[in-house]
Amino acid sequence: FVVGLLGNIVSIMLFFSPMPIFYRIVKQKSTEGFSCMPYTVALFSAMLWLFYGLINTTVPLVLTINAFGCAVETVYIVIFIVYANRKERILALKMVFADALGLGSIVIVTMAAVKSKKHRVKVVGWISMVFATLVFVAPLSVMRKVIQTRSAEFLPITLSVALLLVAIIWFVYGFLLHDVYIMAPNILGFMFAIAQIILYVKYRK
Repeated sequence: FVVGLLGNIVSIMLFFSPMPIFYRIVKQKSTEGFSCMPYTVALFSAMLWLFYGLINTTVPLVLTINAFGCAVETVYIVIFIVYANRKERILALKMVFADALGLGSIVIVTMAAVKSKKHRVKVVGWISMVFATLVFVAPLSVMRKVIQTRSAEFLPITLSVALLLVAIIWFVYGFLLHDVYIMAPNILGFMFAIAQIILYVKYRK
């Protein structure tokens, strides 16, 4: 419980870490070179983990943080859509629609086709694990941009450090609960966070 509570606190830091980016978007009234993809992927992953927390009652702290995450990511996406150009706005709306359609399909199929609660937890756990991995992979586009421009302008260090702490703490939480679905994606998250920090140190000037 203590590790999970700490995971909630650090995850809140992670959810708030893009705030400087969105402050800049609001101030400039433009999304500039930023992409909406990391936030739509994060929203979908948070919704999946919220569903996982609802059917797996042994991980209540996964439920609380992802309910919070859904709210924060939704605010970010709304701000992005307001200040995006027409092309980016349409793409973002398509992603949000895909999120809603994907989650609805998973919930309906899982609840209708998988009768056993134990098997239901496994199915949703695997799906959640895959998309949690995509959350960590999503910043690859930003990392590529950093390498191409030789500038860490689009890679806030607060986001990378928060990602590293979150990966470590939730891995420990999953380990203590023997929950492989929580453990596995955070191994990859740890690796990507280290890679982002190395890039920031190299290109910060």
